[in-house]
This record gives sequence, structure tokens and C-alpha cells, in this order.
Amino acid sequence: MEIIDKRENDEQWNAGDVICCWDEEEKKRYEFIAKTNNGAFNTATLSNADSGGSAGYICDKPFFNMSELKTAFRSSWSHVEKVNVHLVVED
Repeated sequence: MEIIDKRENDEQWNAGDVICCWDEEEKKRYEFIAKTNNGAFNTATLSNADSGGSAGYICDKPFFNMSELKTAFRSSWSHVEKVNVHLVVED
């Protein structure tokens, strides 16, 4: 998988967006926002960049609205922004 970072306005978050977050810039973490069957939002780690997590990890806490998810991310990381990416998945 390749992540191509094309930054844009990060005010609107939606299912399918990728969020970049970090405390130390060299340890960036990319999270994919997914919508569950019951309408809640969840995230899956795309890249951990040695952040202590594992790529492919799915957050075990659903967020029932996007505002709740944004608040959780912004209180957990010193830098959080939505990135405009083109995901390339290879076998």
C-alpha cells in the first residue's frame, strides 16, 4: 500500500476519509474512517510509522457521530488533520 499525501481543508470529516495524527512528526499515523452497519463511525490504522500501533488495527470504540470522533482524536494527539489521499492497494 502506498499513501500519497495531498493536503486540503480538514474541517469536514466523512466516512472514507484518512486522518493523519502525531505527537512527534517522524511518527505520523494514518487512520481510515469507516461507517459501521449501525451508523456509528470507527477507524482502521493504515500506517503506524512506529507509533506503537499496528497497521490494520481497528479501533474497538465506535463513535456515534463525527464530532465525537474528531474530539477524541484532537484530545489524543498534538497534531490532527484530514489528508486527501489516493490509496493504492497491491497484492
